Amino acid sequence: MYKIENILITGGAGYIGSHIAEQLVKKKNIIILDNLITGHKRLINKKAKFINGDIKDKRKLIKIIKDNNIDSIIHLAAFLNVRESEKNKKKYFKNNINGTLNLIHACKDSKV
Repeated sequence: MYKIENILITGGAGYIGSHIAEQLVKKKNIIILDNLITGHKRLINKKAKFINGDIKDKRKLIKIIKDNNIDSIIHLAAFLNVRESEKNKKKYFKNNINGTLNLIHACKDSKV
């Protein structure tokens, strides 16, 4: 049976990500990746490893996955404001779509 030990939570300094990390950090190694644009460092559990970074940086994602021996990822990094997304479509596309594609490719390149 495959055992999950090292979990990367993207957007882990946000409301939902911090609550998930709070529960998982009791039994797993939690690595949080967040750029702190909407997240808050004060929400991060002290037992989790925090990396200030962005899902738009594919090279950094690959390095984080490899350096921390990540075997599972919970992806919560996204911009959420619907009204703003209608006004600034490019910003949301770059972050939410391209950023997610970067994460998917980093997983594939890292065999996660």
